[in-house]
Amino acid sequence: MNNWPLVKYPTLNAVHGVTTNSGPDFAIDSAGAADELGERLLLDKMAWVEQVHGGDVIVADGNGCIGKADALVTATAGQGVLVRGADCPLLLLSAPGNDGKVVAAVHASWRSTVREITRNTVALMAGKFGANPTKMDCIIAPSAGVCCYEVGAEVAADAVSRLGENAKQFFRAENGKLFFDLWKANSDQLHRCGVPPHKITVSGICTICCDGTYPSYRRDGIKAGRFAAGIGVGK
Repeated sequence: MNNWPLVKYPTLNAVHGVTTNSGPDFAIDSAGAADELGERLLLDKMAWVEQVHGGDVIVADGNGCIGKADALVTATAGQGVLVRGADCPLLLLSAPGNDGKVVAAVHASWRSTVREITRNTVALMAGKFGANPTKMDCIIAPSAGVCCYEVGAEVAADAVSRLGENAKQFFRAENGKLFFDLWKANSDQLHRCGVPPHKITVSGICTICCDGTYPSYRRDGIKAGRFAAGIGVGK
């Protein structure tokens, strides 16, 4: 079994892990890397999606790439789900459901965030599997922080157009530049779904300005790899 580092969060009550630059590169061989992660998490199957920066969520029951979306949900024992990133927020969610545990993995790029990918995921977990948002545990893995995630005015305009005036609070202007707080934006979607603030853990690690533990497209360009956040329902 491979012994590369796997970051886990004590506040997340589920089988899970977040890889680093020391682990497999999910940009090169997603299938092989997913198999390695599934092995580390003692899961039978690991599913992922072709991430398209939208708001769609897929129910996963299988192995490999199962479609185009930006979030996956499962309540199947032995099933894992993962999302990949190199600056975009990756969220892992877990909650008790009608017949056991329900888990999800979310790729919340800025485009997915303004299309309410996190809200859509919680809604599916609740509507299909009976997950109670007030009992949901959530983590936001390392990703671009408001300290470094510079965007254009068109991004803020799109956010306000889709999310309303409330979205203005997610942007910070400084020295003629505009920065988007994706951690706050996705936490807000969780809050509005009924997830208590104390059930949300934000890593607070910025992939762009951290010590290189995680890949960053903004920092490294096309040579940047991809890391993964995975979660599953234990057997």
